[in-house]
Amino acid sequence: VEKGLSDCVHFLGNRKDMNRIYQAMDVFVFPSLFEGLGIVAIEAQAAGVPIAALKIASETDITPIYRKLLLSDGEEKWANAALEMAQNLKAHTNMQQYVIDAGFDMDATAKYMESYYLNDGELPEMNKKVGFLIMNFE
Repeated sequence: VEKGLSDCVHFLGNRKDMNRIYQAMDVFVFPSLFEGLGIVAIEAQAAGVPIAALKIASETDITPIYRKLLLSDGEEKWANAALEMAQNLKAHTNMQQYVIDAGFDMDATAKYMESYYLNDGELPEMNKKVGFLIMNFE
């Protein structure tokens, strides 16, 4: 309110329809200092939303619609990056293969976990990393 953003910024609380919310976004700005992995950054990319993010875990940089920044870059650089990312030609295109290639695939993760539990807790061989993102691409 004190910055005059109340017409532009909305706090929506917990949602079960984030895939729909992501589709309404032009760009996702993610300056969080307290994310270990930043699943929301991966979800946004999976939905095709370009993202300007704090340099956090490298696992979140999985698509060509991701830009890393530092907090010390300042608000002008962050604002310009957000505007540039919103104009990215790959924005709002299908990012599914990038997400799968990064190991964030529900089917691969389910097979990995099944193998783990069926083999008395022995870790199965992997030829690529497996993440735990569950998102409906339809």
